[in-house]
Amino acid sequence: MQKVGGSIPPGSTRNIALMHDHLYQLELSLLTSEIRKSPKVLNLLLAEEFSEFGSLGKIYNKQTIITTLPLEDVIKGTIKDFNVTELSKEVMLVTYRALRSSIWRNNADRWQMIFHQGTLIRQ
Repeated sequence: MQKVGGSIPPGSTRNIALMHDHLYQLELSLLTSEIRKSPKVLNLLLAEEFSEFGSLGKIYNKQTIITTLPLEDVIKGTIKDFNVTELSKEVMLVTYRALRSSIWRNNADRWQMIFHQGTLIRQ
């Protein structure tokens, strides 16, 4: 089994297409029931200092997400207009439609999310 969050070390980040695909798969995995309901996998994907600004303005930390996410209904969503911006060799900013953004950092050859924000879209 592939190491969760792993497979593309920081030296490989120069290939933005590979990084784009890898981070897209990590973001997509966080929308699946299997990952959302697994505290063990969430613990690997979220950095210790993780924080999230929810779409309704609430702030969450890693422990809150690991505790509450498995209890939530699975969301049905797609990722559109996915973009990766390199902030440094080991830090990437991910943005996509439904106005979401995440910052991923490479920690010992494992990509972990350190920040996520969801912005409410009014119809």
